[in-house]
Amino acid sequence: MIDTKLEDNGYIKLGQLIIQWGRKQITTNTVTFPTPFPNKCFIVCAGQEYNTTLTDSYGHVYTGSITRTGFKTLTFHTAYYINWIAIGI
Repeated sequence: MIDTKLEDNGYIKLGQLIIQWGRKQITTNTVTFPTPFPNKCFIVCAGQEYNTTLTDSYGHVYTGSITRTGFKTLTFHTAYYINWIAIGI
């Protein structure tokens, strides 16, 4: 049986491999995974959603300090939403 949480912030477990995803408004610089990785998160990719209400919609999202439970971000506007995907075991 495949363990899944097929929601906006969700995951799928395929044997030992876990793929997680989500969407979050950046009100703090911490994103928590829907479920912790038991061993290690290999990679996180995050992208900023385009926001037509902001005058500067060309900001960047930086990721750092990835752990089994989440990761840190840095953006230039707290009004931005980011979409992210993470892969680990």
